[in-house]
Amino acid sequence: MNDLSLTQRASGFAASVPLTLSLCLLAVAALLLPSLTGALEFSRASLADGECWRLLTGHLTHWNFDHFMWDLVMFAALGAICERRGRGRYAACLLAAALAIPLCVYALMPEMATYRGLSGVDSALFAMLAMLMLREKWSERDWTGTTIIAILLLGFAAKVGYECLTLQTVFVDSAAADFIPLPLAHVIGAAVGTLAALPRRAARMTAAPSKLKQEGFSKLYSPSTSVFSPK
Repeated sequence: MNDLSLTQRASGFAASVPLTLSLCLLAVAALLLPSLTGALEFSRASLADGECWRLLTGHLTHWNFDHFMWDLVMFAALGAICERRGRGRYAACLLAAALAIPLCVYALMPEMATYRGLSGVDSALFAMLAMLMLREKWSERDWTGTTIIAILLLGFAAKVGYECLTLQTVFVDSAAADFIPLPLAHVIGAAVGTLAALPRRAARMTAAPSKLKQEGFSKLYSPSTSVFSPK
C-alpha cells in the first residue's frame, strides 16, 4: 500500500512538471549520446550555416559529468518549483532566457566558438523565483523570510561578481572540464529572470479606467437610469 502510494505521488508530481521533466530527460540524452551533443550545442559556425535550433538546444549540452550534474540538479529543483507556481510565467522565462543568452553571446563575444550548459537558464529561474518570493514576503510583512531571500540574492550577486572578476566558476571545476567560464550568461539570465518576476498589474491597471468609463457612460445614458430619459 505504501509502495503504491509513493508511486502515485511520484506520478502525480511528474505530471505536474512535464516541461521540467522533459528538458531534464533531453539533457540526459545529450550527455549519453556524444553525437547528439554535437548536433545540439551552440556552435557559431553551425549557426552561421543556418542551424538556428542550436540557440535553444545548446543549453541542454554539457562539457563533462560534473558540469552536467551541477547544472541539472539546480535546473530540476528550480524548474519544478517555478513550474508548479505558474507554468505560463515559467515557460516565458525559459524561452526568453534560452534565446537572450546565446544571442548575446553571439553578438558580444565573437571569439566564443561554442557554448554549452544550463547555468544561464538556472540563473534566470533563481532570479525569477527569488524576486517573486521576496515580493510575497514583503507584502506579507514576513521580515524573516524577506531577510533570508535578500541574503540569498546578495550571495548570488556576489557569486556572479566573483565569476566576472576572476573568470572562474564557483561550483564546477572548469579547468578539469576544459572550458572557459562565461559569466555573461549568468548576468543575462539573472536580468531575464528579474524581468520575468515583474507584476502583471500594469496592463490591467491601464485597461481598468477605460472600462470603468464605458460602464459608467452606458449606465448614465441607459433608458432606465438616464437623467435625460422621459418621464
